[in-house]
Amino acid sequence: MTEGLKADIVSLALAGDIATMAKHSGLIDGDWQSKFPHNSSPYTSTIVFLVRNGNPKKIKDWDDMIRPGVEVITPNPKTGGGALWNYLAAWGYAIHRELGDFEALQDPSKKDETVMAVAKAKKFIGDWYQHVPILDALAIEPQVLLLDEPFGALDAKVRKGLRDWLRGLHDELNTTTILVTHDQEEALEVSDRVVVMNQAMIEQVGAPAEVFHHPASEFVMDFLGNVNVFHGRVNQGQSILENIRVGLSDPSVPDGEQANVYVRPHDITIDRSSNGNVSMEAIVGRINRAGVQAKLSLVLTYKEEIRVDISVEQLLELDLQLGDTVFVHPTKARVVVQIVRTEKVRMRSSANPN
Repeated sequence: MTEGLKADIVSLALAGDIATMAKHSGLIDGDWQSKFPHNSSPYTSTIVFLVRNGNPKKIKDWDDMIRPGVEVITPNPKTGGGALWNYLAAWGYAIHRELGDFEALQDPSKKDETVMAVAKAKKFIGDWYQHVPILDALAIEPQVLLLDEPFGALDAKVRKGLRDWLRGLHDELNTTTILVTHDQEEALEVSDRVVVMNQAMIEQVGAPAEVFHHPASEFVMDFLGNVNVFHGRVNQGQSILENIRVGLSDPSVPDGEQANVYVRPHDITIDRSSNGNVSMEAIVGRINRAGVQAKLSLVLTYKEEIRVDISVEQLLELDLQLGDTVFVHPTKARVVVQIVRTEKVRMRSSANPN
């Protein structure tokens, strides 16, 4: 009660609840239990774990529920008396695991051990609730549902399934949902509208496709997915990168200004032979063939490393091996012009470098 939510009605489910109210509110006599026959009080209970058929996750005790890939369904202990049993059972398990005897909590000579045990129990409870994606927030039919990193403690495959489930639930309930996440793929896949923040400031707001394909700043471009950065200079309204020229939308930018070119790995073509004066030479440093696309790490002649994503079929067609010389050319790029004297950064784009 003292650490829960404010309420107009309090449902007393445990003897401890009643004792706490008697102690802090003055609404109940301290000897309340003596007023009942045989000093009766609310009963105790036993916690039972319900698992999937066959127990595929091999869950046998509380520690098993904080393993990667395990989800826990339990109500909010601050809004339900029955849910408090789950919380207290988990807490009791963690304390008993550390001390071995609850009586040690009252033993002054074991104060240091008790303090350490309580700290570990708090951490265990925190880890346990990280595996609870959603408590009972939907039971009260909220107008806005706030989810703060609900899938952060789960492995990638489980998170993917839960993203699909959450999107379907959102469409079914038609409830405005605010999802806080550091997983860019999760944000772009689940949301109708994305707000990209950097150091408590909003960088860009828009539909997922808009912020990904039309980033408003260097931070957004770099934050939403892998990106290669080529460092060029402005010359006659273009950013010059070795033999490649990327046109600027503002031809008035003075020559000599820094003009970095941002290119996604999938927006780079790769060939065995030079494409005249519109490609850069590189050496194949690493090849990752696992996945839908092959991921190549290439080293340019000036020792800068870039990443290129191509289809597995193209990789086989090119027959690339480590150490091979190849030629790359960006097909779509974003140009950032930084005018040092005014510290002004402008985002430019070009779909067709030449």
